[in-house]
Amino acid sequence: MIVIDEKRIFQEIEDKNPASVSLNGPDGILPQVQETAKNITKKFGIPAYVLADTTWGTCDLNSNGSKVLGAEIQFNIGHTINTETYEKNLILIDAYDDVEFDGVAKKCADLLKGKTISLVTDSQHLHQVDKVEKILTDNGIIVKIGKGKGQLNDGQVFGCEFYPATDLKKEVDAYVFLGQSNFHASGIAL
Repeated sequence: MIVIDEKRIFQEIEDKNPASVSLNGPDGILPQVQETAKNITKKFGIPAYVLADTTWGTCDLNSNGSKVLGAEIQFNIGHTINTETYEKNLILIDAYDDVEFDGVAKKCADLLKGKTISLVTDSQHLHQVDKVEKILTDNGIIVKIGKGKGQLNDGQVFGCEFYPATDLKKEVDAYVFLGQSNFHASGIAL
């Protein structure tokens, strides 16, 4: 289940006291974004607009939609980067998937024993990297995690940025992608 950092959103609203806000995020988490918008309106009594246009992370933030609506703060949810703000009045909010990869990692270890792999993920699963790395390493796999550049964290890929994967291409036998996104996995495969 996707867990949005509503506590941080609420704190930003309390600190800045906007008349209205907008929210957007990846298509796959829009139901949770809508629920967060309802929670904002209920708690603060202000309009919380959901920008349902597809967003591709910091490559395509859809901040024009927010400006057209007159929202004083735009929350982009689920595109975690190594900084908290990206442009004026736009705040990046974490959203994590609480799915566990333990069982999958153990099965993967059986298939890849003795290999060197690159472990990569998207924003929603960054918090699982260390745990999965340990499972794989404990089971005889050499794990490499590519360094993030620019806005990316170590091991993280975006649809428009794949440095942690591509920089290790000649050093690994395979990639292990933590996530449920065909979009990100396809980019790694390219």
